[in-house]
Amino acid sequence: SPTNRNHPFFVPLNPNDPLLAYHMPGLYNMDPTIRERELRERELREREIRERELRERMKPGFEVKPPELDQLHPAANPMEHFARHGALTIPATAGPHHFAAFHPGLNPLDRERLALAGPQLRPEMTYPERLAAERIHAERMASLANDPLARLQ
Repeated sequence: SPTNRNHPFFVPLNPNDPLLAYHMPGLYNMDPTIRERELRERELREREIRERELRERMKPGFEVKPPELDQLHPAANPMEHFARHGALTIPATAGPHHFAAFHPGLNPLDRERLALAGPQLRPEMTYPERLAAERIHAERMASLANDPLARLQ
C-alpha cells in the first residue's frame, strides 16, 4: 500500500490533501498521447481480427446451406425455376375468395348491380342519407301497395 514506507510509490499522507496518497506517480504520470496510441493500436488489432474471421467465413468451403438443399444436385439451383417459368402466381381459386375479387368496384356485374340498385345500396352514403332514402323508398312502396297496376310490375 502507498502508506507503507518501504513501498516504491510511498507518498506521505498530507493532512491538507487526503487524496494525495492515492497519486502514484509511477503509474499515472504517463503521457496521455501514449494511452491514446495504445487504444488506437488495440482497435486496429481487433478490427484486423474481425476482418480476418469474416474473410475466412466467406471462403468458398464455408457456406451454410439449409439441410433440404444438400440432397439437390449442385446444378439444380432453386432460383433457376423462376428464371425459366417466371414468378409464382396465386390461382384465382385459392381460399374462400381471392383478395379483391368481391370488391364492388372491380367486378363489372357488381358495378352494374350497384348502379341499378339506386342510392339505398351504395356504400358511400352517410347514415342519415341512407335513413332518408329508406324512408322515401318505404313511402313509395306503401303508396304503390294500393295501386293494382303498380303491384303487377
